[in-house]
Formats: sequence, structure tokens, C-alpha cells
Amino acid sequence: DVAFSDEEKQIFYLFRNVASDCYPDAHACFLRISLTLADSPITCPWEIGLHMAKYISKLGHISGRCRLSCAEEDKVLIIIDEQQEKFKIISEYLRSYDTSKLDTLVEMWSDESAQIEAQYSDLLTEKELFTTITGICRSDGFVTNQDEIKSFVIKYKQKRPLPDIFICLLETRKSYIRSIKEKLSFYKCRHPTRAQESKWNVKRYMSPINAEIPRSIENLYCYYYKMNQISTSAAATAVEYIDIYEENTHGENVGS
Repeated sequence: DVAFSDEEKQIFYLFRNVASDCYPDAHACFLRISLTLADSPITCPWEIGLHMAKYISKLGHISGRCRLSCAEEDKVLIIIDEQQEKFKIISEYLRSYDTSKLDTLVEMWSDESAQIEAQYSDLLTEKELFTTITGICRSDGFVTNQDEIKSFVIKYKQKRPLPDIFICLLETRKSYIRSIKEKLSFYKCRHPTRAQESKWNVKRYMSPINAEIPRSIENLYCYYYKMNQISTSAAATAVEYIDIYEENTHGENVGS
């Protein structure tokens, strides 16, 4: 729960060089390190949401020693939700921020030589940005630090948010973990946004028909209901497709 010394920080940030490792167990290891540092003022040099989404997508290939428990997954998902909220707050502020000043700061943080050659006015701008964003986050009930602000600003500037499919994986896993904790008989699965020219079929009274629904639908959800085991001991699930747009606007589930 304390900051690293300069030597420890230098060693820890070498993980940045292997943060792109896509081996299934590597995702689990990065998540475990993130959990260990969750209550410390240290910012991990990798994107936790990205590793969690990849962890979920490769769950069947992760060894038992590395796999996270449901409680650990739940804690990781809470951390990711908090980071996403902070990123939204910071992004909203940066939309009206001076673009040239932001470019200078990002260059200064990304290039050591640029940091050495930085002018005094750039350092004042950096300090002002840290102070302002820290205050905005605190007013919304979030705690942040300079390293985290830097990572969010660089992420905003590079325009690399989590892909829709990864967001769907995270939300679906969160719903699944919640169903286990609360002993629910179902959990909600989120699907990516439909394309404008989608040819998807829609289940209506268990019969696939051509989709004839408004193209303004933002998301598609379905609910997986847990069933009793059948004689072959195979797990069975029933799927109900829910048309969120129709549910919210007309009060009925046209797509069920």
C-alpha cells in the first residue's frame, strides 16, 4: 500500500515490455499482479480491461494454477468499472482542452529526450493538468494519481478504447459472476452493436425469421436460463433474445 522506490519502479515498469504477451496464462498473471497492487498508489503499465477480456475469451486454455476465483474475477471487474468511469470523466474534460498543449504533454511523457528538453511552461502546464483532473475525479468520488492520469491522457490521444466485443465479454462475465453470488437462475449476455446493414435473424416464437426491426437498436441482449441436468448429465441452457429497443420504447419484447 506504499509507492515503489525509484529502483523498484524502474524494475516494475519493465513489465511494459511484455504486456502484449497473449499467452493465456500471461493474462492471468497480469491480472493477479493488478489485484495485488489494487490498494496501492501504483499504476500498472498495462490495460487491465484488455487483459481481463482476453482472459475470459481464453478461459478454457488457462491452467488451474493461474485461474482466478470468482471472488478475484469480481474484484478485477470492479477495478475495471472504476477505471472506465475515470476515463470517461477525464475524456470529457480533455475534449475542451488545448490540443497543442496536449500534444506537447503526450510527446513529453512518451519520449525521454523530449522530457529532458521540456520548457518550464510545459512543466507548469503539466502540473496544472494533474491538479485539475485530480480535483475533477475527487469531486466524483474517485482517487487517481499522476501515472494513471498520464496513461488515460495517452489512451485518449491515441483513440484506442476497448473494442465493443471486449466490452460485451466483460459485461457478460460480470452478469455471470453476479448470478453465482446472488444464486440467480439466469444471467444476461450482451452482444455487440448491430451493423446498419445487418442480416441477422431474430428468434420470434422460436422460429427464425428475417429481421424487421428498427436499425436504431444500440445493443442486443439475451438471457441464459440455467436448467436442471438432464439424464445424460449434460448442462442445458435456454436462450431468450430480448429486443432492448422495443422493450424500452413500447414496453414489450417483440424479439422474444
